[in-house]
Amino acid sequence: MAAAVEERVRFELRGGNRDLFGAREPEILVEGTAGTGKTRTILELLNALWHQYPHLRARIVRKVRDTLSTTALVTFEKKVLRSDGVVFFGGSKHEPASYRYPNGSLIVVGGMDNSEKILSSEYDIVYANEATELGIEDWEMLMGRLRNGVLPHPRIIGDCNPTHGTHWLNKRCEAGITRRLVTYLEDNPEYYDERGNLTEAGAKYLSILDRMTGTRYQRFRLGLWTGVENAVYETFDRERQVVELEPGLMWQDSALGSDYGRVHKAGGVALTKDQYG
Repeated sequence: MAAAVEERVRFELRGGNRDLFGAREPEILVEGTAGTGKTRTILELLNALWHQYPHLRARIVRKVRDTLSTTALVTFEKKVLRSDGVVFFGGSKHEPASYRYPNGSLIVVGGMDNSEKILSSEYDIVYANEATELGIEDWEMLMGRLRNGVLPHPRIIGDCNPTHGTHWLNKRCEAGITRRLVTYLEDNPEYYDERGNLTEAGAKYLSILDRMTGTRYQRFRLGLWTGVENAVYETFDRERQVVELEPGLMWQDSALGSDYGRVHKAGGVALTKDQYG
């Protein structure tokens, strides 16, 4: 794995991505549609901190370690790292894989599929790539490792595309526990120029997103937290299709129907007299 490249893609801070550089909260979620530049921005921030603070310890993590090598770490190496002495160590029986900076700073990379390896570790900052893949137990375990003491404001930063609205991370943001930073496609200078005009690359990418359907279009194109967890029917909308009956009405003047569900989960419906005639 190469540790640095000479050519780097232009980087410019806009919108929610710009706000990240000033955020100091212990928990931060950077969310948005696909292609907003949120992953690149987080990696740029971490790289800047690693240069600024000698002996900083950080971790880049994803639910499954193997997916990091083909996603966030590709962005890190091709678009973020400079040829400034950063060396990648592939790991051993005694030490995890990591990027090593000349000033003693360290970026450990790994997955929560081998979470016992982080229990005795200490970090200043953790970046959870595609944070919605994690469970709340993973998130809080990582928070508990923020005790290295080099960074004045230790924090965990996650990024994601929205998923179902009841996801624990969305609820954590709604409760004000985790700070939410929303990013948009216009925040990415690769797709929109400084005047807000769509670039050629942006037009091509939008044409791809616009071909999506169902909850994928709502999440990846519109940036909405929508749908339900493990839904069989992707167009299901709890707001439109679940209605609370008045107390007692269900037993006094209604009809019930159900489907055993040999292939998918069992389903049911309750109708009032006005609805079934």
